[in-house]
Amino acid sequence: MWKSSAISLACSGKKTSTWLYKSSDASFRNLNEAQISDRIASSRERVGNEHSRCGTPFSLSPVGGKVVRLHSCGVVPRGYYLRRLANYLVSLSFRPDFFSVPNCNWNTMSRCLVTGGAGFIGSHLVERLLDQGHSVDVLDNVSTGDLVNLRGVVDHPEFRFFQGSITDPIAVTEAVRGADVIYHLAAAVGVKLVADDPVRTIETNIDPTDAMLRLAVQGGQKFFLASTSEVYGKNPREVWSEVDDLVFGPTTKPRWAYGCSKAIDEFLALAYHQKFGLDVVIGRFFNVVGPRQVGDYGMVVPRFLEKAKRGEELTIYDDGSQVRCFAHVREVVDAVTTLMETPAAVGEVVNIGSDRAVSIKELADAAIRVAGSDSKVCYKTYESAYGSNFEDIRRRVPDVSKLERLTGQKPSMPLDEILSDILNTPVNGK
Repeated sequence: MWKSSAISLACSGKKTSTWLYKSSDASFRNLNEAQISDRIASSRERVGNEHSRCGTPFSLSPVGGKVVRLHSCGVVPRGYYLRRLANYLVSLSFRPDFFSVPNCNWNTMSRCLVTGGAGFIGSHLVERLLDQGHSVDVLDNVSTGDLVNLRGVVDHPEFRFFQGSITDPIAVTEAVRGADVIYHLAAAVGVKLVADDPVRTIETNIDPTDAMLRLAVQGGQKFFLASTSEVYGKNPREVWSEVDDLVFGPTTKPRWAYGCSKAIDEFLALAYHQKFGLDVVIGRFFNVVGPRQVGDYGMVVPRFLEKAKRGEELTIYDDGSQVRCFAHVREVVDAVTTLMETPAAVGEVVNIGSDRAVSIKELADAAIRVAGSDSKVCYKTYESAYGSNFEDIRRRVPDVSKLERLTGQKPSMPLDEILSDILNTPVNGK
């Protein structure tokens, strides 16, 4: 089997680059250079058509020892097109022996589709993927996201935006075409939204995920499914691990619709992995916070900080003893991208979040302290905000040992530092 023991760039000037491809097919060992030339010639038109999309002239030629030289003059092909061109050679049983592009890596450079990419977490993920040298497409209907979240990348040459809903099969099919990796973050989210419209929650979270998984099987894409700590329901354990039972309340309480729908998404993803061999990684997010998050859908941190900045009362529902763990979105995105580069994570469910427990009353006090505010705290019942059918989770703390074992890291930013970063980042800023 071919191994990339030496990866380097051989170039003869700023605007010329050369890649060498070596055959890993045993049948090629018996071919002479003329026969290899014939094999290359038969594919030259196909490769050339793809490569011309970059506007970059190229040449292919044998150099001996079952090695092929791809010589590019002009602008070095980037991202998706370079990947596609190289994949044609791979389909001919060649592998790169010497290969490199600045800030890119043969093993990780991909065209990525991020559903929900205009949202809070999605927009941070888009930036990270672009920074890593990937090409990124976003599919988002901007119902709960905001295009302003993407203003820092809108002019990036490797970024494309598709405005459409994941519930639209045509939009989804178009967006998936050409992708190497799918990050499926789009979903109905937020306690208030789920409580107000459980039908939308169920329709948005289940059928589109099934459709995308089917397309991923057909296209061979690797798939990240964003799930949630809500799938644990009201499990009574102090700390939740990925193998713990899911304990939901009665169907008469709409708040369980979200957790149930995301649990079904997980079942679907794992079934596609087991039946079709689809490379799937499932991440269960625990209270992700940071710049760009808004309080419109019940998110507590932006709601508290906005009130504290204005010197207004911070409203705590119930007695404030509920326990949560808050992780900065940058650390969460780091965990997601690292998991997708970790072969051992395929087919696994992984908790992603901080394991530092904080009560809601402590969060309110921290928001007031960090904002330098003289705000007071008031208490209200859940019923006053979410209706009589609402039921809350008293404690939500993840066991992140699996994440740490797979990636060597876990979110650890202290709460005050997280809150300060949010306060010091301009509204809708990067």
